[in-house]
Order: sequence, then C-alpha cells, then structure tokens
Amino acid sequence: MAKESIKNLIIVESPGKIKTIKKILGSDYEVKASMGHIIDLPQKDMGVDVRNNFEPKYEVIPKKDKIIEDLKKEVAKVDNVLLAPDPDREGEAISWHLARSLKLDLSKPLRVTFNAITPKVVMDAINNPTSIDINKVNAQQGRRILDRIVGYELSPLLWRKLQKGLSAGRVQSVAVLMVCRREEEIASFKKEEYWLVDALFQKANAESLKSRLFKFDNKTPKIKNGEEAEKILAVCKNSSYTVQKIVNKEKLKKPTGPFITSTLQQEASRVLNFPPSKTMKVAQKLYEGIEIEKGNTVGLITYMRTDSYRIVPEAAVEARNFIRSTYGENFLPKTERVYKSKNQAQDAHEAIRPTDVNYTPEKVREHLTSDEARLYSMIWKRFVASQAADAVFDSVTVEIGTDRVVFKSVGETLKFPGFLTLYDVEATEDEKEQQDDGDETEYVGGRLPKLSDGEQLSAKEIIPMQKFTKEPPRYTTATLIKTLEELKIGRPSTYATIVNTILDRNYVELREKKFCATDIGIATSVLLNSYFNDLINVEFTAKMEEELDKIEDGQKNWQDVLGEFYSPFHEKLSHAEENLKRMQLLTDCNCERCNSPMSLIFSANGRFLACSKFPRCRSTKNIPPDFRIFNSGMFKLDEKIILLKDRLAAYETEQKEAIPEASQTSPEVLGKCEKCGKDMVLKSGRYGQFMACSGYPACRNAKPIKKDIGIDCPKEGCAGKITVKKSKKGKIFYSCTEYPKCDFVSWDKPSGKNCPDCGSHLVVKTSKKGEKIACSNKECGYKLEPAADAGESKPRADAVTTSA
Repeated sequence: MAKESIKNLIIVESPGKIKTIKKILGSDYEVKASMGHIIDLPQKDMGVDVRNNFEPKYEVIPKKDKIIEDLKKEVAKVDNVLLAPDPDREGEAISWHLARSLKLDLSKPLRVTFNAITPKVVMDAINNPTSIDINKVNAQQGRRILDRIVGYELSPLLWRKLQKGLSAGRVQSVAVLMVCRREEEIASFKKEEYWLVDALFQKANAESLKSRLFKFDNKTPKIKNGEEAEKILAVCKNSSYTVQKIVNKEKLKKPTGPFITSTLQQEASRVLNFPPSKTMKVAQKLYEGIEIEKGNTVGLITYMRTDSYRIVPEAAVEARNFIRSTYGENFLPKTERVYKSKNQAQDAHEAIRPTDVNYTPEKVREHLTSDEARLYSMIWKRFVASQAADAVFDSVTVEIGTDRVVFKSVGETLKFPGFLTLYDVEATEDEKEQQDDGDETEYVGGRLPKLSDGEQLSAKEIIPMQKFTKEPPRYTTATLIKTLEELKIGRPSTYATIVNTILDRNYVELREKKFCATDIGIATSVLLNSYFNDLINVEFTAKMEEELDKIEDGQKNWQDVLGEFYSPFHEKLSHAEENLKRMQLLTDCNCERCNSPMSLIFSANGRFLACSKFPRCRSTKNIPPDFRIFNSGMFKLDEKIILLKDRLAAYETEQKEAIPEASQTSPEVLGKCEKCGKDMVLKSGRYGQFMACSGYPACRNAKPIKKDIGIDCPKEGCAGKITVKKSKKGKIFYSCTEYPKCDFVSWDKPSGKNCPDCGSHLVVKTSKKGEKIACSNKECGYKLEPAADAGESKPRADAVTTSA
C-alpha cells in the first residue's frame, strides 16, 4: 500500500493542543491525542504482585482499545513517530506505554516535550528528540504502585470498622490528619486576656497622631488584665510628653518571583476564589492554545506544573524591554532578577510565565473567557513585575514619652511605586488572619505630621484596649497548599487532587472558605493514628516524596524503595487485622443494659452508639443529627476514649428545655393508623425518626416519615430541602420540599456540593460498579470515579480531566 504524503506523526496527551501544534508544524505532520493514559493497573483488583518484586499487572484502560487501534493505523502510514505527552512523570509514563503498545523502536529518540506551545519551542523540540527517560517512568510507576498498595490494602479496613466506601491514601490521609490536628488545637485552645494602650497626641497647631505604648519603666509592657491597665493609665494621664526620638529611613519592598504551581493555586484561590482544580483546568487551556485571531492559535503560558522559579534568559530580557519601553529606565533594576528555587525543587521546567510578554492582558482579553482572562492577567502581571524595580517607602519612626512612659508610632508613605505599578494584590482578611499579629508594640499608620526633637505634645486621649489571644486559624485552600508544599507533602501536580479528594470523600468541608474536619474525617484520623501513626504522618510522607525524587534522579531503584516501605506497612496491617475486633472508637458513655463502654458507629444512615460487647449485647443509642461529635468540644487524636457523655447529656438537656412542656409529656401525633384507627405517633430508632401506631405491640404498623434528607435544594434562591419520592412506577426520584413553589426534580441524588469546575450542583450516580460523583451539567464533564485504591496519583483518564 502506498504511503500518504504525511511523513510524521506526533502523539500528544490532550486533544486541546492538536490545533495549535498542527498550525506550527504544517501539512507534513499529523497530530493525534492519546486522551491521557491508555494503560493502568486494573480496576477490580490490586494488580501488583508484591511477592514478585512488586511486578505490576497493567491492562488497557476501558474504552481505550479503540484509541490504541486508531493510533496503530496512523503509525502504519508514516515514516517517523514522536511522542509528545506533557513534560512530567505522568507524561513520560504515557510515552512509555504508547511506545510499547504501538511497538515502536525504543532504541530511537522518540520523546519530545514542549515547555510552551510556541513556534520556537515546538520546532526546537521536534528537531531534537530524546530517548524516553526510564528513571522518570520508574518514579511514576513507583508512586502509582505505592498509592495502589496503601489504598487497596488499607481502605477495606476502614470499610469494616467505620463506614463502607471510605478510602485511605498515602497523601490524602496526611492532609486530613493536618486539618484534624488543627481542629484539635482549636478545641483545646484557651484564650488569654491582654491589654494595649494607645494615645492620641496633639501638636500646638492642632495636628494629631496616634501612638502605642512601647515602654513602661524601661520595660516592654505585658499588661494581663484591666487592673494593670488602670495603673499604667493613671501614670500616662498625669504626664507631659515630648518627642524623644525621630528616625527617618527608606524601606525597600522587593517583588516576589513568577508563579510556580503551588503559588499560582494559592493566589488564584485567595484573589480569584478559584478552587485548585479550576485553576489547573483554566491554566491547561492557556498552555494548550487560544485562537487570538482567525487561524492563529497560540499557547499563552508555559507549562503549568512546575516547582522551579527558573526562567530562560531571553524571557527576562523580553520582560525588561517591555518595562523599559512602557514605564521607563527607572522602573528597572540594574541587572535581571534571579529567583532561587527551593532545595527539593525538581527544576525540570521553567516558572509559569507568558510565552510572549507582548500578548498583554488587554490585547488578548476579547479572545478569552472571563476566567481565562483573569488568570492570564494575574500570571502576566506577576511575571513582568518580578523583573521590575523595588518599591520605595519613606518610613518615619517616632518615640514620644516621659521619664517612665514611651509611646511609638511608625509612618510609611510610598515614595516610588516600582513593581507595585504592575502587581499590587493586597492581602485579604482571610490571609491576614493566617498571619501572626505582628509587632503590637508600635502603631503603624500612614503619613505622620512633621515633628522635631524635643517638641512638646499634649495627650488628647489615652485609650486602653482589651484584647484576647486568637485560636489557631483553620486552613484556607491557599494556606493548606502552602503548608503541604513547605512540609514537602505531594508534588505540584498533586495539590489540586489532594484538595478535591478530601472534600469529595467528605473528610473535610469548607465553611466560610476554611477547611473544617467532619466527624467521619476525625474518626478516620483517630483510627489511622492509633494503628498507623508512624506511616500516616507528615515526616514519613515527606521522606517518601524524597525517595521518589531519588528514583527520578537515578539514585535509587523503585523496587527497593517499595520494599523498604512495604515491610513495616504490611506488619502494621497484619497487626491491625489481628486486632480488628478490638479496633473500636470507644466512648465514655456506658451501655444502659450491661454497663460496658459504648462504641461510636458510622453508617450510611447516620451515626449512633452501640455496645462494645456486640453481638452479645445489641443495645444502641441515637446521636442527634446536628450534634457535632468532635468539633463541639475537647478531643485529642491520641486519646483512646472519645469524651461524649457530658457533652451529649448537656446537649440533650438543652434540646429538652427548648421543647414546650406539653410536648415533653405526650408524644407527637402524626395522624391515624389505617389498620386500627389509633394515633400514629413520632418514634425514634437506630436509623432515626419514624411514625408508629400508639397501639403497639397489639398493632405493629410503622412508616417512615416523609422528610428531607438534609441537603439544600440546589436551585438558586430556594430555601427548601431535598426529599425522596417514588414515581407511579416505583422509581426513586428527588424533589424539593417547597414543591409546587419550587419545581426542582432529579433522578440522581443531589450531593449537596457544587462542581469545582463550572459551579453547577453535583449528583450521586449509581451503577453496578458503585457510586460516583458527577456534575449535573452534561456539558461540563466533571466526575469523580470510585477509586479502587483511593491513591493520590490516579492517572489522568482523558484530556478533559487531565488538569484536575
């Protein structure tokens, strides 16, 4: 068969790049996409032979057979094949699997990578192909198998002891543990009182300034209560004040470096309110290419998965030229700025920057969606600002006092804006809360009035202020990612997945943009901390990340690393399995029948207490649905007993006192029994409330109560709840309690959460394979498949979900 005119085939990972790359390469090249991974560990079993040196048993991912067959046909038509999946570990593994599946000659240079999809970068890569980096492949394979082992062997333990469907992961469980530790710190925090004293001073010409008490009797004041404040106040009021010291100086503020993956996710969360998965999805589109004019598709940013602040010299020159021509020579430092990457950075890719500084946000805005424009503008401005001059502030420090009392003020005014002209994003209140209170011994404000040494001032007002120490702040998305990065937990490509996973599994929830551990999240952490505390912890997880990096650098063998991990892990797992019956979340509540401790049980229908002597004793006790088991009081992850008795009793007393007297003495009547005519009354059982005949046990008629399932109606502006109903044919569906005022209806159960990509409500879809979370907006495509291993390095399934 005669070959067609096209001589070269480029296989990329995502179809989003095809148009941009074809435009660059021309008609001699065909470009096809693998749609992410084509081969992976099997879905229905572990797929790792741990006794045979961790040999993986790969298989073709369902529905990828046709893609492989189509690619084989394309390979047969051409003389030259190049593999161009994304330039990271996952991309290298995809290249390896493609080469083997398509029977390509691995002795040839097959691999090309694009740090940016621009004509120069693409052509340079095509003209200089390399061999597949087997060390990168092994690092990805090691991570994948490691996460599969942890998830596949540890998750069933949680199913049997806590609740079916739970998952454990090498990294996700540590992230949940971090949030739980913060809850523990907040629960045990005891605020302490302290006082500050400010003064409002006035010059002879009536100009005034505010100062803070800095020294009292030559010591930094530590005022613990109001009485101490009053004593100091008496001295302050009876004093005459002079200006004792004036210090004038310039303060420089330097720009921060260009974005890396973690800082981009943090800033996008803080400033744009983007969840990490959305940030990566939008960035992926900017990287793959945008049509900025008819027929001209351009990749606007460099590769968005990186932990390096490095940029190529020509990019720095381009940014400096732009600053010089737009703002002037005085907005440039003498030499280009170089930002140092952290020690653990892989430095495989540049920082995230615009591919061409001349594509300003204003120039390309009309070709971008609102989200794309906002993110691109942030990336562009941060990069250009990183090469601009320092901002300069005039700072004046003044000390005003007597022989016993000294007040202090600091005034700052902007003298030269420098890089702030380009990028000036103020910290939000949420971010300020994450920071220390700072130096409270001085008052920092704006411009101060002109003062001279020895000048006399009158104290117009002395202001005592009662303060209390603040409890540790809960993590926001930005601060959680920042902490994960600082602790070396996960890699740039996994932060979005980690955050998504712990939210989707309901281990944590976002309240007012802050992560709060749920009861099931804390219970899971308590259990894992009891039996796997030396494996599921920050130090061990960070060490494993370093080991994986050593595999990529060729310093370690991936099978040796897995062997070092598996031995202690399997020993712990065996110990836990042997003690499975004793692995109970015991409470300080006693069984009313046999006086044994009661255990905390989680089920699909809620939480309850059950006798620890089950099945010999089947006594149970309901826990009210809105009672917070852990977050409403003291708890410690390391304690063997969960303290519930007193708090639960107090809660029940409060609820009882809130019910009218008549309701306490007689049961609530819900209608008449259709069998015997007696009253149907409200009852409570193991699975919640139901209605039953008051003639029990003579009449055993009982019915479930048609009430909401505790999920808000997703329809905008509706205050109703979701209730379960049956159609005429007996099929379950979901509707709003406000019907007919609200016409919301769904065959799929609403999850109570919104899609991180498009904002539509998420639903729970049930099939033979189990449950999965999916977006109700069919055009979106977001979904969370049930994970057999619940690991963090689950492969990219297709181009749509690659960045998530």
